[in-house]
Parts: sequence; structure tokens; C-alpha cells
Amino acid sequence: MANVFSNATAQDLQFLRDFMNYTYKYGASFTFDQTKKLKEATEKHLKDDYVLNHQYAAYLIRERRDFDNARYYLDTALLEVDKTPAATAIIHSLGNLNYALYKQCMETGNTEKANDHYESAKDHFFRSRSLSKNREEHGYFTDIDMMHFRLKSGYDPDKNKSILKAESYALTIEALKVIPTERQNLLRSMLGEGTPYSELPENDKFAISEVVKNGMASPILLEYYCQDLLDRPRNKNWNRLKDIVSIYRKTSTGVNMDTVLCMISKRAFILNAITRFEILRNHYDSLVKYSTVGMNYGFLAEYVRLLTTDAFALEKYSFLRSIIEELTELFRESKPRFLNDEYILDSKYYTFDEDNEELLISLFIKNHADFYSTKMAKRYSGMINLNSAGQEKFIRIPIDLLSDFHVRAIRKEVAAHSGRFSASFNVKHAYDGLTATDFMT
Repeated sequence: MANVFSNATAQDLQFLRDFMNYTYKYGASFTFDQTKKLKEATEKHLKDDYVLNHQYAAYLIRERRDFDNARYYLDTALLEVDKTPAATAIIHSLGNLNYALYKQCMETGNTEKANDHYESAKDHFFRSRSLSKNREEHGYFTDIDMMHFRLKSGYDPDKNKSILKAESYALTIEALKVIPTERQNLLRSMLGEGTPYSELPENDKFAISEVVKNGMASPILLEYYCQDLLDRPRNKNWNRLKDIVSIYRKTSTGVNMDTVLCMISKRAFILNAITRFEILRNHYDSLVKYSTVGMNYGFLAEYVRLLTTDAFALEKYSFLRSIIEELTELFRESKPRFLNDEYILDSKYYTFDEDNEELLISLFIKNHADFYSTKMAKRYSGMINLNSAGQEKFIRIPIDLLSDFHVRAIRKEVAAHSGRFSASFNVKHAYDGLTATDFMT
């Protein structure tokens, strides 16, 4: 059979891919050495096929054999691939390789080398999630599974265990939010629901709070901790949140942390929309336009919502007009349906004085939920042209004539009749972008 495979060419490629994949999964009565010979036979004419190379590397990792070769084939596959989904899968496999090496080093007692592989695996899993811009379960599952394995190994001090446990809970909560229920094949059954900060043991709470106060928390841990304060809108919690934002603004240089700080600041009325927009806008080119930095799918969706709602509230319509196509492409494969509808409100919610603590605490306590209430939404008005009902599902509602900026609306929600008429409406950010709704004609 190896002789046959050595003469295979590009026209036999799909058969070889399917056959080798079946062999890797089910064995097909081949020993490890025989499987290795079959793969090597394909390389006479097909050594540059990224699928064959990736499949074989994944097989080596599962079998825990020849990790050096696994790395060689993954690196080779990554150089050959030119499609983002395939590159994402290969990067995830590089994470799996480092996870396997981490386990191996732990078994031999080489904890220093194990830590290097652990951090490398974390980096690859993060990159695979950020590259996919998709609701992919495996990018979360393997990362969380590795964190659970580290917790069970027992070599970390108690303080580190508390942080690790909290980050695994936070990542699980994000994964369960982002990934549709019907695709959660592994998360709920093997990893559980994730525990909110308020339900942690007191010793874990203390360890996490100390890390946060000292400015050492990761973005996902900071969001996890602050969510508890945001859910309890009180005077003392606002002061805690303000101190946290102040501490981390001094040291933050990345879009992930800046997005978390802006999420906190918006809900707690700490930084106004002018400040938030400038912070987020500085990251737009590297994150969206050129994709030179990575971000979890959940944070990416929150970043886009923060940026677009603040821009709309500040009437930066030319900017919004310029990014429509890029944002459409960003979520073309998978829209963030987990996002709640958020309404555009009056200016007091966006352009407040950041030094007026009495006002801001009052807004936090009394108005923190207003962004999600249609009753509090600002009313817009304009002239609308409607064709006969049934000809179109969506229509464009003009917002700014100078920049020619429009938002979308569902045709049947506007009016039953056709023609040109005046109407008032709300604007909300839904999972698929800015939308006009709640029409009155």
C-alpha cells in the first residue's frame, strides 16, 4: 500500500486525506509504524499538502508520540495554508501540542519547562479563538480543560489556584454565553456551568480581590470580578469600580483590557463616551482593519458594540459610514446573537462630567439598566420613503444627510402603507448592528 501511496498525485488527494483521516481515527488494523510509513509515502508527490500534514501532526499528539515531528508538520502546514479557518485549526493544534508537552513535563517533575509550555498553549488557544471570529467550542474547551488539569496537579500555591480557578470559571461563563446551546457538546457535560464571583469561597474571593487591587488581573479576570460590583449598584461599589478603572488605565496598553475598562465605565458611568470612543478608536485599525492583534469573540462583539453606540451617540456619522463594510465582513460567518439589544439614549448618559461624582453615583444606582429599556430610548425623527409592502424586507432610514449615513429597519415594522412621510423611531444596537425600531408615523 505504501508503494501505491508513493505514486499518488494531486488527483488522488481527497481520497488520501479521507483514508489517512480514517486510519488516524480508527486504526484500521495498522500499527503506529505502519501508519507512519503510509504518511511518509504520500510525501513523494504531496509533501506540501497542509491537510495531510495537519492530520498527521494531530494524530501524533493524540498518540503522544514523536512530538518533535508533530511540531515540524504543524509548522509546515501553517506555512502552506492560505485560508483563515484552516490556519485557526492548525494554531489550535499547536496549542494541543504544548498542552501535551506541559503534561509530559509535569510527569517528569520539570515544572519550569512545564510552565513555558502551559503559557505557550494558552497563547495558541487564545490566538485560535481570536482568529476564528466565530463561536467555536473547541477553542474554549481545550483551554479550560488544561486549566482544570493544572488545578488538579496541585503544585501551585493556594493564591495562584484561586486565580486560576476564577479565570477558568470566567472563560466557561464566556463560552456558554457565546456558543449556541445546540453546539455545546463538551462544555456543559464536562466542564459545568462556571461559578460567579459572588458564590466563591471567601478565601478565593480575597485572593482575587488582592490581585485586582494590585493591578495584576488579566482582562477576563477583571471583568469577572467587576461583574459582581456592577450587579450591585451601590455607592461603595461605584468607588471601587472607579479606583479599578483608574489603576488599570495607567498600565493598559492592549485592546482587550481597554475594552473591559470601557465596558465597566459605561455601565458604572465612570468614563464618558468621548473618552471611551477615543480609547477604542485607537485600536480599530490594528484590531479590525489590519487584524494585527487578537481578541476573544465575546470581547470582539462587545468592542464593536461599545465603539458603534458611542460613535452614534456622539454623532460621528462619517466614521460610522466608513466602517460599515469592515464590520459587516467581520461578522459575516457568525453574528454575535448573544448580545442583548442596547438602545441609544439621551445625551446625559454619554457626555456627563467625569468629575461630578455625586451625579455619576446617582446615574449608576438609578439608571444602570436604562440602556436595555425601550422606554428610556431617545426618539429620532425623519422623512421616510416606502415602496409597496412586500417588495423588500429591509429599508434604509436616513440619519445624517451630509455623510449619507443610514440605519436599517425591518420594512413591515415601519408602516403598512407606502409613500413619503414623517416618522419618529428609536435606534438600538442589535446583534447585527444599528437598527431603527418602534416607529410612530
